[in-house]
Amino acid sequence: MTRWEASDFLRSQAAQTSLAPDTWRQLAIADVKSDLLIGDIGVWLSPDCVQAEFGLSITPVVQGNGYGAECVRGLIELLFSATAVAEVVANADVRNLACLAVLAHSGMRHMDTRQAEYKGEICTGHLFSVRKAEG
Repeated sequence: MTRWEASDFLRSQAAQTSLAPDTWRQLAIADVKSDLLIGDIGVWLSPDCVQAEFGLSITPVVQGNGYGAECVRGLIELLFSATAVAEVVANADVRNLACLAVLAHSGMRHMDTRQAEYKGEICTGHLFSVRKAEG
């Protein structure tokens, strides 16, 4: 997307005050010290609000510093304490070793491997999950 489209998207997301069933919500990730944007995390709630899925993106310049795992653990804690969510899931492409490591270090467990088409390419992904009783 263009810079202008990105700005509009960020403004629309900032206007949201809660998570809504069956919709994605993007949350910015900022460095605590500098307040610079270092990534984002997208969260989706199932229609019955008992399951959440997320996707994470951390800018390559700061990868490897623990920000991803910290964000994932914080998101899981927030979802379990402030919503009816009982399970949090995430899917990572098998080629994305950094993301797979983040999910494993965040207390999530590898549950399944699936293939799906993404942007015209067949991709293999690992599905990770954590349940409220486990978290």
